[in-house]
Amino acid sequence: MKKRVFPLPVYFVFLLILFACGTKPESTAAELVDVSQPPVQEMLATPKVIKFSGKEYQGTITLKATYVVRGIVVGREKYSSGWQSAISPYDIALCWGTLAQNNLYKKLSWSQSGRWYYWRYGSDFGYDNSLVIPNSSNNHIIPSKPALAGVIGDLSVGKKVEIEGFLADVRAGNKEGRKVWWNSSTSREDTADGSCEIIYVTGVTVDGR
Repeated sequence: MKKRVFPLPVYFVFLLILFACGTKPESTAAELVDVSQPPVQEMLATPKVIKFSGKEYQGTITLKATYVVRGIVVGREKYSSGWQSAISPYDIALCWGTLAQNNLYKKLSWSQSGRWYYWRYGSDFGYDNSLVIPNSSNNHIIPSKPALAGVIGDLSVGKKVEIEGFLADVRAGNKEGRKVWWNSSTSREDTADGSCEIIYVTGVTVDGR
């Protein structure tokens, strides 16, 4: 889930954007991560299904598209409540493309809460939301192994990162019969609920270290 617009005073436009141990793997590359291009995805002809079991909920993670996103970290938030947190402990907000050029993203104020991310900007920004929406995203991270959660947890604002994996849908239920679901967007242009990316992460590359 992702973007919802709220009216604010003339000086600012404010978007609410929603939507969720072990040795760390090698995650640092000598070459710089190229953040000039948009994410790359390819739909799978046959989705892959992975089963998971948490303390309260059991279910499936359906991998529906390969996905690689390279961007500058503009926010990282850890979640420990809500059923999603058992499989997705972090959200990472990223920007790329024009927003990443000449540190343009620094002219915006970014924040995250409740599986949403927010931005606001003043008149000195020089653009509008039509630039920000396709050049940034809030990503719900499902690590494929615990060590990757450690790498994601160490990411800081301003780092350039490549996250590789799959866009995924989640279905789950508990012993009381409650059914829950969580669907990933497959577009960089959509807004409102359901427009965030849910990424089943298989690899992370960080530069600048």
